Amino acid sequence: MDPASEALASDADQDLDRKTRALVCVAAHVALGASAETYDGAVESAIANGASRDEIIGVLYAVAPAVGTARVVMAAPRLAAAMGYDFDRAIEQLTASDPGAGASR
Repeated sequence: MDPASEALASDADQDLDRKTRALVCVAAHVALGASAETYDGAVESAIANGASRDEIIGVLYAVAPAVGTARVVMAAPRLAAAMGYDFDRAIEQLTASDPGAGASR
């Protein structure tokens, strides 16, 4: 767990439950344009506190109007990688199923 998430999780007197606080941390990472490594701890904390993968992805939709499309597009692959999505494998599967997908433009 990253230090910010840990500090939030330790504040038992807060009104938000742990899962909600963890999802808010993910949202803050998106808003701030955090590094890819930072998402690992935030996603780990969210899952450990009961968030589903769909709820974590839902954060992108929820914050998009506030932070803008560019931030969401930048955050999406970082968030997906933190959840274990393998981009290289996905591209290999895409090009294997569509020979024209890997062609140069």
